[in-house]
Amino acid sequence: MVLGVLGVITGTRGPQGRRVIGKHAANLLVECHEGAALEVVAEGDMAQLAQFHVPNDAILRELGRLQVLHSQLDHSLRLAIKRTLGISIDDLSYWTEAKGMSAELRKTLRKRIDEKFADDEDKADILNKVLDDAEEVTSHRNRALHSVWIKKPDGTVRLHDRDTSIKMHKEYLPPKVAELQSLAKRMERIQRVLDHLIPPL
Repeated sequence: MVLGVLGVITGTRGPQGRRVIGKHAANLLVECHEGAALEVVAEGDMAQLAQFHVPNDAILRELGRLQVLHSQLDHSLRLAIKRTLGISIDDLSYWTEAKGMSAELRKTLRKRIDEKFADDEDKADILNKVLDDAEEVTSHRNRALHSVWIKKPDGTVRLHDRDTSIKMHKEYLPPKVAELQSLAKRMERIQRVLDHLIPPL
């Protein structure tokens, strides 16, 4: 199954008053005049519409919690880098060493861990496993917050995302409240472990 992508309003009239944006492979791109944005789900020669979906308040609350905690997690990674360097947050080198987003911060911190704890393999191993967990929770967070929430014609809700490495559209089951809460607890635990193993100077 391939999910189409919304485009700008250009092109010719399509069926039922919709404006056809264009065709690319099996994807038919449309915009609905009633104001509700829709995507086309193309399966073979059959096309069906999937609506954008906003999850309920309980899910939205947990998604908001994840966003806050993930920003704090990134900052914890920056602080850990700073501490392994033995510098102040006001030091000019802080801005060059603790830069980038989550993936780059983890990469930098792994390098710093290898250098600082070269004589303490057990501690280095624990810290690298913590960063493995940080990578996993970031992946789950990105999927929940960066994917497009859609409702398919049969009423099922899915997360629609693109895998740019293989140039394919993908669908995922949406997370439940308990799963998002568990993810939030993992983020908090990672921060605690980092603060404990790489304490403030």
